This record gives sequence, C-alpha cells and structure tokens, in this order.
Amino acid sequence: MSYISANRDDDVFEDPNRFDILRDNADKHLAFGIGAHFCLGASLARLQLRCVLGELYRQLPENSLAEAPMPMYSVWFNALKAMPVRTCPVAH
Repeated sequence: MSYISANRDDDVFEDPNRFDILRDNADKHLAFGIGAHFCLGASLARLQLRCVLGELYRQLPENSLAEAPMPMYSVWFNALKAMPVRTCPVAH
C-alpha cells in the first residue's frame, strides 16, 4: 500500500493535492497510519504542531511564501525540503 497515493485519492478527497487541514473529512487522511500501524506519537505530534503554529501566528501574523516550496518525493512519504517564508513581526 502507498500512503502517498491513498492520501491523494480523488474518490475520497475533493481537490486531493490542495493542503487543507480544515476539510470536512480530514480524519480520513492516513499521515499517521491506521489500525495496527497507527503512530503512537500521533496525538503528541498534533498537540505540538497546534502549539507551535498558534504561537508562530501570534508572533508573526503577516507571513507569506517567499518562493515556491521545494518538494521531496519518496516511495514512503512526501515532504518539503524547504519552504522559505517572508515574515513581519508584531510590534510590541
């Protein structure tokens, strides 16, 4: 089975190549595995990401991509090699 392919199944996800964590069926995504192969650290990873992104947004509310992200492809997963962003810190 290829998680990469399953996560981009257009029978399951509308516009499957678009990053959208708020899609109605986001829980169908297989990034953390499923069944016996479910990642034990998935809940901790979600919590950490929620905390980091929340604080990042509070400190840098106006950010944008500086250039196109550089993808990394593999048989097991897709990731980003780099995603340069342009930021504007909050005045304190």
